[in-house]
Amino acid sequence: MIVTDNIARQYIHITGIVQGVGFRPFVYQLATQHALVGSVINDSEGVKIDVQGLRFYVSVFLCSIS
Repeated sequence: MIVTDNIARQYIHITGIVQGVGFRPFVYQLATQHALVGSVINDSEGVKIDVQGLRFYVSVFLCSIS
């Protein structure tokens, strides 16, 4: 495995009303557009996102969901 300073991983926990508004598909589409990998799940505490990829695109992703 090659590790560089250009790779970032971010864990995000979003609370509030997120069910039934298409938030998970939005997150998936946004991550795919920026060649990011990870997961997004709903549970009783909200939405949990784990995203990894090039540091620049992780930053763009974070700005886009906030």
